[in-house]
Amino acid sequence: MQYFIAIDAGGTKTEGVLFDETGKIHKKSLLAGANPNDIGVDAAVVRLASVLDELKSAAPTQITAAFAGVAGAVGHGEALERALGQRTGIKALRVASDAVPLLTGALGSADGACLIAGTGSVCFVRHGGELTRIGGWGYLLDPSCSGSGFDLGRDALTAALHAHDGQGTPTLLTDLLTSRLGKHPADAIPDIYAGGRAYIASLASIVFEGAEANDTVSLCILRRNCEGLAKMLTAAMKVIKPPFGVALGGGIFEKFPIYARMLSHVAPAGIELAVADTPAVYGAAVEAVLRTGKKPPSDFKACFMQTYKY
Repeated sequence: MQYFIAIDAGGTKTEGVLFDETGKIHKKSLLAGANPNDIGVDAAVVRLASVLDELKSAAPTQITAAFAGVAGAVGHGEALERALGQRTGIKALRVASDAVPLLTGALGSADGACLIAGTGSVCFVRHGGELTRIGGWGYLLDPSCSGSGFDLGRDALTAALHAHDGQGTPTLLTDLLTSRLGKHPADAIPDIYAGGRAYIASLASIVFEGAEANDTVSLCILRRNCEGLAKMLTAAMKVIKPPFGVALGGGIFEKFPIYARMLSHVAPAGIELAVADTPAVYGAAVEAVLRTGKKPPSDFKACFMQTYKY
């Protein structure tokens, strides 16, 4: 029996699984995010190595192959791969963008695109085996309202603060944020800055709460950010001609179905949006098996999903 490791690492969490060639999962691991653009390459290596070592120690035999899809890996992939290989001793180890497992898990080997909305947001197009990146340049360089959890959380805070100082209109977001933060947003500025990007992104759910209550400001924030995501899809059409499929991934799409529905109203024609029906780590598992030159068996997905829920 061959054993593999798959990892999906974003800005908020790093999830890893140890599984065998049938797709059966034997162990799971969950740590904080490992985006090297957030925590630095060295810290990302330590975190990813920790997951690999934990899962590797639970395998009854050597690890045949491992694949890690990492947010922020573009520009850092080779360094991460080299360092992790040296630290863990896993020879057939590959590190790539977190877009790769999302595309593979949802579209198989077909050309298409993926749109990720988690702590950050990014679009990748796969055409002729090549990946083209659109957006995802980081919260300091991406335009505001680019559809990420950080954008939503920041916009909620800004709306509440502007309502407080007279620049904006009253909004339910003020009460919702006050309840979550334990104090008025104006009094929580030190906590917000200390918490950083991930902390602000964790407040994205507040916007959806406001939208459910028909708060006008919350609905405007969602629409504005969906338009930002649609802009990336429009740019994707310059790389690959429609029709093509777009896999939607990341925590925001997974937790809040309304976001995909709102996006569908402003997305360009000729593309088919689909929220991934498997976790991103499933696509990483498929990529790990493909590293051996073989394809997963026909019942691989069913076995993986059945044991993923334990």
